[in-house]
Amino acid sequence: MNGSAKIERQSLPDGWRWVKLGDVVEQDKISLKPSDELCSRLPYLSLEHVEPGTGRINPLGKSKIASNTFIFDDRHVLYGKLRPYLNKVATPDFRGRCTTEIIPLLPKGTNREYLAHFLRLPETVEYAMSGKTGSRMPRTDMRAFMHLPVPLPPLAEQQRIVRFLDEKLAAIEKAKPMVEAQLEAAEALAFAFLSEVHPVFSVSRQSSNAVHDQVPPVSEQQFKTVGELATTVIPPIKVLKSRFQERGKYPIIDQSQNEIAGWNDDEHAVIRPDRPYVIFGDHTCAVKYIDKPFVQGADGVKILRTNDEILPKFLFWILRIKPIGKSGYKRHFSELKKLVIPVLSLQEQRRVVSCLDEQHEYVTKLTSRLETQLTTIEQLRGAHIRKALYEGLE
Repeated sequence: MNGSAKIERQSLPDGWRWVKLGDVVEQDKISLKPSDELCSRLPYLSLEHVEPGTGRINPLGKSKIASNTFIFDDRHVLYGKLRPYLNKVATPDFRGRCTTEIIPLLPKGTNREYLAHFLRLPETVEYAMSGKTGSRMPRTDMRAFMHLPVPLPPLAEQQRIVRFLDEKLAAIEKAKPMVEAQLEAAEALAFAFLSEVHPVFSVSRQSSNAVHDQVPPVSEQQFKTVGELATTVIPPIKVLKSRFQERGKYPIIDQSQNEIAGWNDDEHAVIRPDRPYVIFGDHTCAVKYIDKPFVQGADGVKILRTNDEILPKFLFWILRIKPIGKSGYKRHFSELKKLVIPVLSLQEQRRVVSCLDEQHEYVTKLTSRLETQLTTIEQLRGAHIRKALYEGLE
C-alpha cells in the first residue's frame, strides 16, 4: 500500500513504539442475517448516523434492513470503510448492529478512544484513500489498512492522552457552534438590510408567494410578476458536464450553487449578453448575475433578460431573498414566473442596488473572516491530536 509514505516512522518519546494497526485491533465481523431474532432487538447504525470528523453518533431510528449486518458494542471502534475521505470513526456506548460498510474494530490491549483519535487524523484518511478499491464508490482495502503504522505509548499514557484530548476537543466543540451561529447571522444580514432600504421590502423572510405580502399600503401598479418583467434566453448550445474544463476562455454557468461551474472554449456555445442577465436554477433555485460572455452548462438553467422597467441587478437582489421555497428536485420556474415583485422607479432601483452592493461587500468580508475561524478551529482539532499522539504530553 503506497499510503505508507503518508505516515513517517519518526522518532517517538521513550517507552513508545511503532506497531501495525493489525497488531492492536482485530476486525470483529460477527454477522447477523435479517431473519435472526436478535435483529429486531438491536438498534441499527448506518454511515448516515455518524458525523464526519468527530465520530458523534446522531439519533438512530427504527429501520428494517434486508441485508446482513455486523454486531457491535461499547468495546468497539466503528470504522466507516465506504468513502474513507468522509472520516467516519465512532466509539459507541451501546450494543447494536451496523451496515457492513462499517467495520467493528476490537482493540487488543489498547485504549479504543486513543485508536479512534488516531484513525480520524488526516494522515490516516490519506493512507486509507491511497490504497482504496473502486473509483465511484471508493472503499478502504481493510487487509492493506491493517498495515497502517500506529505510534503506541504505554496504556497509562494512552489514557492520559485521551483525557487531555477530550478536554481540548470539548472546548473546540463549544467554540464551533458559536462561530457557525455568527456565520448564519451574517448571511441573514443582506435580507435584513433589504427591508431597511425601502419600505416595500418590509416583509418576513418566510413569505413564499409574493414579496409584497404584509407591506405598507402602496399603489397596485408598483407590483408585477417576474413573467411580465423578464423573458428567457435560449442558449445556442448546452454544454454537457463531460465537456467542462478547468481552464478556458468562457465561464460555464449552471444551476449549482457555484458561481462558475467550469470553463469552455466553444465559440458556438457562447451567449453574449446585450445587458446583464439573471440566472435561475430551475431545480436548485440558485440565483446568479452575469454581465459577460458565458456558456450554459447542461439543463435546468433559466436565463432571464429583463425589460426596461426593471434593472437586472434589482431583480437579482430580490430573487436572492429566496422568495420561492425549494421543494425537492422539481422544476420551480413556473412558480417564479408568477411571483409578484415590487417595481420601483429606475432611480430608486439604482439607489437600492447601490446600497445592497455595498452591504454585500461587507457581508462577504465578514463571512470570509468567520469561515477562516471555522477552518482554524478544525485545524486546531487535528493539531491537538497530532501533537499528543506523536509527541506525547509534557
